[in-house]
Amino acid sequence: MPIFFGAKMSFRATRWALAQDTGQSTAKLVLALLADYADDTEFTAYPCQATLARRAHCSRRQIVRILKQLEARGLLRRVKSRQRASDLYILNLQPNAACPRKEKTHYFVDNKRQSVASSIAAATLAIMGG
Repeated sequence: MPIFFGAKMSFRATRWALAQDTGQSTAKLVLALLADYADDTEFTAYPCQATLARRAHCSRRQIVRILKQLEARGLLRRVKSRQRASDLYILNLQPNAACPRKEKTHYFVDNKRQSVASSIAAATLAIMGG
């Protein structure tokens, strides 16, 4: 059975994670996996270390080491849980955290440059007879 992305999945957190300097590629992958599990409002996730190890194709020991490195760099905070089988991870996404800007895609309609949103709006009006 294929492994799919986390159920919550925050695109903003994932973009942020991929833009961070983690020092090594496996650490960036683990941070991106945590972002994949994070919700889009509080940027919290709670995957177990075994799941992270399986998805990152490394040992659980390496995951523990990487999580400590990410925490030392200030990229996440780990809250140990007594009720859950896994810890809670809080990604350090500040409200104004630096995220790479999304490039706008433009199309040319009738020799005029239009953004995707205005192209969709124009197409919708044309279909509805407006």
